[in-house]
Amino acid sequence: MTWIEALVKIIGILAWPLTIAVLILVFRYELNLVLKNITKLEFPGGSIEVKLDKIQTGLPTPETGQSQAFSAAEFLETSLIQSGNDPRIALARTWFTLEQELFRPSELGLSPSIEASRTTSRRIDDLVEAGLLDNVTADKTRDFLKLAKEIAHTTRNYSEQEMGRALEIGARLVTDVRRRIVGAELLHHFHHNILWQHAQRPRTPGDIRSVVAASAPDFEYDYDLYDKTIETFNHEEAARAAEGNFDAVVMDPLTLSDFVLVLEFREREIMRVLKEKRKPREEWERDNLEWMWPQKWGDIGWNGPVLRDDRSAAFDLEKLRRALEKYRQTLKVSGS
Repeated sequence: MTWIEALVKIIGILAWPLTIAVLILVFRYELNLVLKNITKLEFPGGSIEVKLDKIQTGLPTPETGQSQAFSAAEFLETSLIQSGNDPRIALARTWFTLEQELFRPSELGLSPSIEASRTTSRRIDDLVEAGLLDNVTADKTRDFLKLAKEIAHTTRNYSEQEMGRALEIGARLVTDVRRRIVGAELLHHFHHNILWQHAQRPRTPGDIRSVVAASAPDFEYDYDLYDKTIETFNHEEAARAAEGNFDAVVMDPLTLSDFVLVLEFREREIMRVLKEKRKPREEWERDNLEWMWPQKWGDIGWNGPVLRDDRSAAFDLEKLRRALEKYRQTLKVSGS
């Protein structure tokens, strides 16, 4: 091969790359406009938008009127504020919070025991087997945790749209899983907690009210969750009674109006005890730190301390007042 033939061959090899380079140089402004409009970039193994679509499909629609603990919108807003509006940090916090919720149940007496869980994957399997999570929610939880780890450990710059959708999905999963597990805990208490058993056979109007006053933080002051869990309990008891041929235990939930009255009583009692706690310790009277049941509630057959933990009293009071504000507004709108 002569040097002329070699040169022609080299020019032939370089022709397309050189042509493309010239085109890019000439039309760089137009290409820049096109690239700015690209919203999804495919890459080997898929794309983040496809993964987000897979997780988002079938997630429960956020409900209005839920308590702060079960509101995805409030969780998302709080997470961003606490993360300094850095979406990557907020996503990491969401990932961490979701894993915390998965390991939340500890005293449900389930079989097999979920205390043996050592990894998040195993924990999810145990929660499914225990009936706390369905398979769809479990799969979406696994997918989100995997995606959150990918985003946290890569240097790729994701768009605001991608990060926003990932955060929204994470918030919805956190609040959905939390609500499921809190509901399961409450149902467990209905069956096994002596106070709730006391409320199932009320002797006075105050029997149910006293238990709700003391236990409302357990279900995050969420009336809807309380009402629906009682419905589940009654259904299970009816099935068990039919199978065993005995009368079913039926628990009647408080009306929303009565529920608000009970929360107002709880608020007054917390304020009274906090005021008592400000006195020098030697002036404390133990009886003053326990519930002072209203006389109109009748003879309540039990008592105990109003505050379970002094350090969390202020936080609990804030949640209580937010619940009161919401339910008073609900009653006002409904004209009840």
